[in-house]
Amino acid sequence: LTAATTYDWYVQADCGGGSSSTWTGPSTFTTPCAAVTTFPVTEDFENGGTIPACWTNDPGDAGGEWDFVTSDANGPPADHTTGSGYFALLDDYGITTSNSPFNLITPTYDFSAAGISYQIRYWAWIGPDGATNPIHIDVSSDGGTTWTNDVFVHDHSTTGSWFENIINLSARSEERRVGKECRSRWSPYH
Repeated sequence: LTAATTYDWYVQADCGGGSSSTWTGPSTFTTPCAAVTTFPVTEDFENGGTIPACWTNDPGDAGGEWDFVTSDANGPPADHTTGSGYFALLDDYGITTSNSPFNLITPTYDFSAAGISYQIRYWAWIGPDGATNPIHIDVSSDGGTTWTNDVFVHDHSTTGSWFENIINLSARSEERRVGKECRSRWSPYH
């Protein structure tokens, strides 16, 4: 079976004596995503407003969901590249619980190639009132069961405009998932 693919399946009972039941179905399942092994990898979120394949809006976090939009009335007016593309948006303005995480999790990346150092590069836009809302980059080496928190924490030196962050990861010898987490501290817009 192919990774990250949805399949239909049907069931039919063999009743013996050459007879069988009617087919039941379809039911569906999706195969897990394979680890990314070819680099560099770029995700531009150009998916018509839906989350990219193999990315996860963490259903287990206490926060909310990331949206994929082309603009926001209270946040960035457009994406950082063309001005007309999609971007991942976390609007935590209406959150009522302090320090609630909003986890956007990447696919698994295989960092097992010997002697290679890896980077995470991303663009962010933080509203002028967002100085108390840190962006945390966390990594997991066990498929997301446990996390090494705060591999990088955004310093909020830039607000009100797009800026690029580059995080150098030391050479790795395992597969990793990367989570971009924002913990709400009562301030709007990432």
